[in-house]
Amino acid sequence: MANIGGKWGAWSELLAGLPYDVQSRLYYTLANYQGVNPASCYRLPLLASTQRQAIAPGGQAVDAWRFTTLTAVYGISGTIENETVGAGGIGVSDLTPVYGSEVGVQIDFNNGSTTFLGTAQEPFFLSSMGDKNHTTRMDPVIAVQNDQWNVTWNGNAALVNGVFSAITLHGVKIYAATGAI
Repeated sequence: MANIGGKWGAWSELLAGLPYDVQSRLYYTLANYQGVNPASCYRLPLLASTQRQAIAPGGQAVDAWRFTTLTAVYGISGTIENETVGAGGIGVSDLTPVYGSEVGVQIDFNNGSTTFLGTAQEPFFLSSMGDKNHTTRMDPVIAVQNDQWNVTWNGNAALVNGVFSAITLHGVKIYAATGAI
């Protein structure tokens, strides 16, 4: 039986255990869903990564996430790897170090009309987000079914070698027994 006496009414059981700000954002979104039975809903963790992108010096790479159901995103992490042999061709000892501050990131949604991270006026770099062992926590952002978020990486022209990067979103996805909501 659903816990209808909790802080979030019929949604209390589904939201239990999530961070308070995530509970609040999801509740105010779910409260507007007509015809969805809270007792038939369940949640799954969100770990959605981009494809591993090659970023050339001064170049750009793009990818996107498409959300399949109501989702609360509240963490982000990224990786950056340099597997390019340096100019001398002598293997790993000849690699030029790569820094996250040499790769700019921009994430937008609503067909590009809403910027989530990074703009020309307020750049965001891979060095500003956590890695796979240290997720950067952020205020929850709600993505509804079929939303698409676009991510663009911009390699600094001063990069000596091409690098590889991926970005992972962390959060929670909400489904009903009948499927995506």
